[in-house]
Amino acid sequence: MHYSGAVHTIGDPTQLTKGAVVYNPALGFAKVEQVRPDGFRLAWEAPGDKLPRSVSREAACNGYCYCEPDGFFALSVLHPEDLRRRFDQETVDVIALLLLELDEPQSPKALKEWLTGRGLLESEQFETWWRDLRLESKPGFRFHKGRLSLEPGVVFGGNEDIFAQARDGSTPWTALPPLEGLEVFAAGSQLLGQLARVHSGGMAAGLTNGSITLDRDGQLRLDGVRGDGDPAEDLGVVGQTLLSRILGRPLPRHPPPWKLLSNLAGLAPPVPPSVLALLEQMLALDPTLQARNAIELYPRWLAAAAHEEIREEGDTRQQVSWELGTDTHVGYAKQETGHTNQDALALYHREGASLLLVADGISHSDTGTGEMAANTTVDVMGEVWREMANIPTARDPVRAFLESALAAANRAICDHSLRIAGGDISDRVPMGTTVVMALLQGETVDLAGLGDSRIYLVTPTGAGQLTPDMNYRLMRLVERDPSDLPCPEDNALTHYLGHFDEDGRPVLPPVWHRRLRVLPGETLVLCSDGVPDYACTSHAAFVHLLSQSVSALAPEECARHLIDAANDGGGGDNASAIVAKLQPL
Repeated sequence: MHYSGAVHTIGDPTQLTKGAVVYNPALGFAKVEQVRPDGFRLAWEAPGDKLPRSVSREAACNGYCYCEPDGFFALSVLHPEDLRRRFDQETVDVIALLLLELDEPQSPKALKEWLTGRGLLESEQFETWWRDLRLESKPGFRFHKGRLSLEPGVVFGGNEDIFAQARDGSTPWTALPPLEGLEVFAAGSQLLGQLARVHSGGMAAGLTNGSITLDRDGQLRLDGVRGDGDPAEDLGVVGQTLLSRILGRPLPRHPPPWKLLSNLAGLAPPVPPSVLALLEQMLALDPTLQARNAIELYPRWLAAAAHEEIREEGDTRQQVSWELGTDTHVGYAKQETGHTNQDALALYHREGASLLLVADGISHSDTGTGEMAANTTVDVMGEVWREMANIPTARDPVRAFLESALAAANRAICDHSLRIAGGDISDRVPMGTTVVMALLQGETVDLAGLGDSRIYLVTPTGAGQLTPDMNYRLMRLVERDPSDLPCPEDNALTHYLGHFDEDGRPVLPPVWHRRLRVLPGETLVLCSDGVPDYACTSHAAFVHLLSQSVSALAPEECARHLIDAANDGGGGDNASAIVAKLQPL
């Protein structure tokens, strides 16, 4: 029997970590036993001589489906006894979970096959059980033309979910209101504190995304299956549930949680920078980059909470010292094929303020070049900076200043494109560039960005990405695109300089902004996407490298080290970095 929904084609094989459940319509269910560079080793639920023990990454993407870890089918494979217990005690909820996985109306016959096939009912019990259950009369269900489905808008475990209140009076933790600011630390402290007590007994909690609840009295409860297992997997679940609460909705099916972090700043109100670093450590796929257990992570979480409380409530200093370092390179692979460096960076200083800027020219254009667009941005910004009578300090005037400067750069780039195109850009590809900026005034930093160049902050907890990747994936996430497959255009930019509207007029896209207090010893890093994309094989590895580099090297050496790492990783793109460290007291 074929099914879709939360069981979907594997678009990104990196989501197949050890312990993940996959399904092949012809072969059945299997668990990923080992992840290899060339593919995966599988342990089949029902062993057989003709079942493949190993599959390549290409085969996994073509013939297999991925089961969400907290979905009906993954639970039936990983925790069958627990699912049977839930089915006996919360039958309606489990049926709803199954319907969500199947994602299309089901006949009673089809439901019978699934429930008996997964060992939840005996075949001869079904008719009486079905008649007595009367699901068609229960709220949230719809019975139409002999098929059962969930009413539109019903999301199992969501904020408006009719199933959110369990029969014992408990409430799923993810159904609570969204978390903002320091609330994230208070909620995470409760979770990790309880989990640390479980891990200190030498056990894993066996958490799933639905097993963190509040009881009738509002007390946090971990409803996992305690025993053997990997405590790091518990932390992965905590990271996912925290991410869900920050977003204020269930996590999308794509991208996977660790990839979602690069879009988080465009999907939710700003979170404390240290939270980003800790989420990276909880959601990393590489075991060497993960926190091992809550005993290790809980003290780190509490220290980060105290650090962020100081950021929010302490006095902001105006007289400080920043140490800056820069480096840029065309990229070894680009250099060998005769490409030029289409990145540009700039540092401007006056009146105790500094403006840092990285522009990454977009390669594909037939009305100029990315190099021209990036250099135009730097030139216009420098001119605006020099002609500004006074550098504003209040939040709104600073934001207006940065937007006016970006608008001037956008007009200049568009004017160049129009001249080259003879005044008509229809059916042409205008030149453009991404940009990230930081205005430093004492400990106060105002950030702005368009595109997928990055700004990171390195705190004592680690490094976190402050900017969103403003691309098609972010647009789909904002619009809550229901597609359960990644899109080939996901990395296509939606925001950049050199932007025209549909009528061919130069129009600045919405700019991302954030104001932030940087604490002594912390470091800002502005870079083009060629640095994280090539310096490491995963984003978690890159933020780890960034944190180590900043702590061991002076800013100039650190910038050079990051560019060297990008070249060592293949150098397939231009790479530029500005490293700005606020000197300790």
